[in-house]
Amino acid sequence: MPIAILFALLVISAGAAVLRMFGLGKGVAAVGLAPAAGLAVLAIVSTWTGLLNLPPPLPGLAVLAIALAGASLTVRDRQTVAAASRALIAEQPLASGTLLIALVVPCVAIGLAFAGVQAPLSPHDGAFHVETIDHFRRGVAALAWYPPGLAALFGASLQLLPWIDSAEGAFGVGLGLTVLAPIALFGLGTTIWRDLRAASAAALLVGFTYIFPYYPQVWGGWPQLM
Repeated sequence: MPIAILFALLVISAGAAVLRMFGLGKGVAAVGLAPAAGLAVLAIVSTWTGLLNLPPPLPGLAVLAIALAGASLTVRDRQTVAAASRALIAEQPLASGTLLIALVVPCVAIGLAFAGVQAPLSPHDGAFHVETIDHFRRGVAALAWYPPGLAALFGASLQLLPWIDSAEGAFGVGLGLTVLAPIALFGLGTTIWRDLRAASAAALLVGFTYIFPYYPQVWGGWPQLM
């Protein structure tokens, strides 16, 4: 679970950097758009650095640099962010509370359901992804038939945690996608509906579904979840 939280923060921070670069880093919708933006840019960077076989931990450091850039920008604007957060809570208490619960539900669910799991449950998809992730992690990846984005991102991220086994680390990072799911759905709902209450309710609802975002963890279907 700690790996999942760290990966989620890494992605959100990277997404904040991307959104700020394109002038989209303001407003409530930016919170929900950060996971998608972060996953996209980190997948691109880690894929190129991985397929160029840059020696570890250079791909991981590249990923970390983007995340640190986003985090530093957020810290620099912390007063503005804090004021906006207080205003949001005051003006939309129901939506804010619902969103908070929506963030907690997946963490509790996967924390209880997968406690003690140290490797992907599937001997097919899960094992294949772990092998590919480990190749990227060790800097020996090669382009094959399967899209490399997820494996490259996971491998680069695990370079930052050298004491974690690749199988355990891959499963932990995969759980991070479930943590990000309600945030991303909130951003999508806010962008489409322009209604924070509806968006936060949708984010909460997804935490009680089975197929998304939990089932891919059972068979190692992380690319579909991503």
